[in-house]
Amino acid sequence: MITLDVRKRAYGNYGIGEEPGGKKVLVEFGLPGDRVDVEIINARKDYSTAEIRSFIKRSPLRKEKDFCPHFGRCGGCNFGDISYNDETDLKNGLIKEILEERSLKVDEYFFVPSKEHTGYRIRARFKIGPGKKLAYSEYKTNRLIEVDSCPVCAPGINEKIPVLNGLLKGLRGLSLVSEIELIAGDNGTGINLIVREPGRRAEETAGEIARRAGMICHSVSFPGEDEAVSFGRKVNIECGGSIYRIYPSTFFQANRGTAALMLDSVKNYCALKEIGGTLVDLYSGAGFFSYAVKDKFKDLFMVERSASAVSDGKGMFSGRPATAFYNKSISTGLKYLKFRHISPSLIIADPPRTNPPAFIFENMASMKSPFLIYVSCNPPAFFDNLKYFIKSNYFIDNLICFDMFPRTYHIECAVFLRKKPPVRNRRHRE
Repeated sequence: MITLDVRKRAYGNYGIGEEPGGKKVLVEFGLPGDRVDVEIINARKDYSTAEIRSFIKRSPLRKEKDFCPHFGRCGGCNFGDISYNDETDLKNGLIKEILEERSLKVDEYFFVPSKEHTGYRIRARFKIGPGKKLAYSEYKTNRLIEVDSCPVCAPGINEKIPVLNGLLKGLRGLSLVSEIELIAGDNGTGINLIVREPGRRAEETAGEIARRAGMICHSVSFPGEDEAVSFGRKVNIECGGSIYRIYPSTFFQANRGTAALMLDSVKNYCALKEIGGTLVDLYSGAGFFSYAVKDKFKDLFMVERSASAVSDGKGMFSGRPATAFYNKSISTGLKYLKFRHISPSLIIADPPRTNPPAFIFENMASMKSPFLIYVSCNPPAFFDNLKYFIKSNYFIDNLICFDMFPRTYHIECAVFLRKKPPVRNRRHRE
């Protein structure tokens, strides 16, 4: 056991302190101003990680009652006893520190807080607890915490949690279900069952749950697969002036209010730079970005490996000419676009949190699009990947970081890149 002071916040669920000898210690749930007794749980050559065992002095930031009775145990939220303004100040300061450390030159930088910091999640995924109730994973363990509500979930989800908890206990076929995902739309709530075994029995179980819980639609999907079967009326979600119609198995941003602000930033950038012509949308989902700017471009090319997302996207874009979905991996899609000699005016890429391999970014840069927008919810990987674009003579017009996930350490970053014009050699006459 050692005593230390937490000096600042690191990305992730850590505060930073030092051992008496000066070695860096990452303190789980630590906040600047904490003086704590900690136990080292993982010692490495350059740093250690530690858990707080007791507080000698609490940070002055810790001035609010825990907003959730499960905070500290649940693996979902990382900020539970500080104000939302202090939370966004910590996140904003962290991004500025990363920019300074990496000597990144940015013309304009903005940090955009969320309009709501509770009740904002229109999408949530649950496991099934030992009491056959919806549950979240406990922090750093395989144990489950059963819940009757969640303070960060939207009303459409919280209304369904007790309903589902009541009917799951006596349900046959529940052993087939691995996880349950809910999505709250403007016309009702949909449910996606992630099942252990595909087949008719799983579909019948999903249908019974959806019917008895009053869901407007349901999907059945399988871990490791990019396909799903869906039934019922699609969920309608108004976001940034567009209405998206999707089934529950299709990805959509969890924070609709902040997602709308992100769409506005893309639309404004396209208008300011007068970007039109051909848009290539990578990791497109059902076409989240493309659908918002579809009237600004003549040709749309979207690449997405999820067949269910592509199906929903084709439904939304039905009747629009010069629109193509490629249900392929990103690496295959990029090769195909190059084979067809597609010359984009703008590339938008929004990969998942797992960081894509380097050759994906190198191939993107090699398409020589005049403009490129790269979006990521993994800031460490995001800032590291910028080197591939900078090396290919892109410079940063704007960097906008959105607090898409209040109460967690996650930050959504969007960089707006412009290709430097080629340098022409001038011949001087003698």
